[in-house]
Amino acid sequence: MLIYDIALCSDAAPTSAELKQLLEVFSICPKPVLIHCESGLDRSGLAATVFLLSQETCSVAQAEQQMGIRYGIPPGRERTERHRAFVQLYEHWLSQSGETHSRENFRQWAMEAYRRPEHLGGPDWNVCYSKLPDQSERQNP
Repeated sequence: MLIYDIALCSDAAPTSAELKQLLEVFSICPKPVLIHCESGLDRSGLAATVFLLSQETCSVAQAEQQMGIRYGIPPGRERTERHRAFVQLYEHWLSQSGETHSRENFRQWAMEAYRRPEHLGGPDWNVCYSKLPDQSERQNP
């Protein structure tokens, strides 16, 4: 088993650097993936949504269900609403671009267009404070 430790804020949308780091991990990590945070709610739901949008052939609505009651997240949580607003930014970009969801379109948006708006958690930082394991640390124990 490999462990990737990514620092995400539970009450804010991800920064562009955090989103890029998630995409990097999801592109190199073995599947299936187990995602968990301290309580297994907000950050786990966001990361699972990003995983599905970047890896699978599901709709945006299906991916967004990872942040729902089925996975233990009660409706109306302010933290979760910020994460849902992150998904809505992607949907707005798709609409403005005349595109539909695909893995490639999500990746393009995440890598080139996404910047966290201040109302979703503060300024967007171009640095990520998590450290990915180097190649020697990626070996199975």
